[in-house]
Amino acid sequence: AEHGPDSAAILLTTSMDYAEQVSNELSKAVEKLPEPRRSYVIENAGKYSAIIVCDDLEEAVEFMNQYAPEHLLIDSRRARSIFRKIGDKLRNFGTLCLNTPISAGNYGIGPNATLPTGGYARLYSGLNVDVFLKKPTVEEVRGRAGLRRMLETVAALAEYEGFPAHAEAMKARMRRRS
Repeated sequence: AEHGPDSAAILLTTSMDYAEQVSNELSKAVEKLPEPRRSYVIENAGKYSAIIVCDDLEEAVEFMNQYAPEHLLIDSRRARSIFRKIGDKLRNFGTLCLNTPISAGNYGIGPNATLPTGGYARLYSGLNVDVFLKKPTVEEVRGRAGLRRMLETVAALAEYEGFPAHAEAMKARMRRRS
């Protein structure tokens, strides 16, 4: 939440005691921050940040997948076992840190820190080598029978989308192959 005036920090936990403990510690930690970071955190705490006590891990996973955080941190003595339990259900996050401070990932471990923010982890991954790879496709329908089976559907979809020339191209190809 110290990045700027629109940053967020969300804690999901299943323990009310832990939520209260973290809230108390955060109050102390904020006082030690220099300006303008302190002001950002204070402003963001009221607008974009929260401590949420979930009924169970499944509820936390559901919330997290909707929220789609830039960074997801599983911070627990049981982080690996928690990850084994819910890892296949975690879909929308920029990067996942297991018992590892986010700053270690940003500055020490080496993965890229250019990650989707603002919920865009629902749609995108962080910057990685795949972004720079070109992956063209090759399409071929072999034989007249395959095109004939698709003709009505392709023409209807093209017409529906407002592309009559696309529909005509399919029809013309069928006439040419006659």
